[in-house]
Amino acid sequence: MDTHLVIFQPSGRRGRVEKGKNLLEVSRELGVDIESVCGGQKTCGKCKVRVQEGFFERHGISSHPDHLSPLVDEEEKLLSDDEIAQGYRLACAAEVLGDVLLFVPEESRGGKQVVRKDVTLRKINLNPAVRTYSVKLDKPTPNPRTLKYLKVEMQDITTEDLDLTDDYQKMLSAQPIIIESTLPQLTELPVLTLPIQGQDEFLESSAYIQCTDRKIIDKAREVIGDEKIATNAVARLVAGVYNLLEKNPTASLPSALDVLEMKKGDCNEHAILFTALARAVGIPTKIYVGLVNLDGYAYYYHAWCAVWLGSWVAVDPTFNQFPADVGHLKLKEGEIAEQAVVLKVVGKLQIKMLEYSQ
Repeated sequence: MDTHLVIFQPSGRRGRVEKGKNLLEVSRELGVDIESVCGGQKTCGKCKVRVQEGFFERHGISSHPDHLSPLVDEEEKLLSDDEIAQGYRLACAAEVLGDVLLFVPEESRGGKQVVRKDVTLRKINLNPAVRTYSVKLDKPTPNPRTLKYLKVEMQDITTEDLDLTDDYQKMLSAQPIIIESTLPQLTELPVLTLPIQGQDEFLESSAYIQCTDRKIIDKAREVIGDEKIATNAVARLVAGVYNLLEKNPTASLPSALDVLEMKKGDCNEHAILFTALARAVGIPTKIYVGLVNLDGYAYYYHAWCAVWLGSWVAVDPTFNQFPADVGHLKLKEGEIAEQAVVLKVVGKLQIKMLEYSQ
């Protein structure tokens, strides 16, 4: 096996790692806590590290920027020209090709290094008006995008005011709360054409989901073109919203028209705009709020959507997922305002991993 020495400063953590692993994976292996709000999806720009260049006799290492994989498009977008010139990289994007010494700047440090034992709750301050919580798992899972089935136990909360069951997420037990999630098989869904009949409640306009506004209708038509097959239209809308919006944490309670104009936001903005666009072309859609397992190590607050395709199928325009992977744990459905209920729950919740399959 081809391995290389990686050292993180200022912690001094070091180890030999397999060639081709990205630095975010390496940091976790070595116990270095690097911030990654997006869970390694190359969208948040929080996991910055700086390559130290030269021979460092004290550490017995010769380090060079070429000992990492070349810059990718996401890094050129999220890093400034000055940062790139100074040797900054995104840990989620840079892969190990040789020995390397790295400095983790203060703003990229996730906190004190801990030994992962009991499930714990950590609050990450993005800015004074935004709260993002993570509930760490007692034991990690593979990347949820590779899983077909997931079962967890939710501890220290009750089911009061929560919506824990839908077509692909089932509550197996209320005491304790045991939830299983199954990945939908799109080939097993009925072939529906637009506009979809039924579920009229989820085609309606509201103060925040202005699906009857001409700007929303025109944008939806632009994204789907002349597509009439519902699953194909959903795929185009998921990708369309993902590509349209800059990934940027915000503190507002958005409306779809506001998001369409700003063209940026976090999961709330992605969910609200997708819902309006989908309803505008006759796809019944609702918003889910809850938690998402991004990296196999923790669950984070998140908002996504579900579309009616003969059953309610979860989709995630923030991460361009159709269907959304089984790492999505729905706690409430409705509009974005339901996040207040979820945040109260997340402040108490612990999650135990029970079972998964790929």
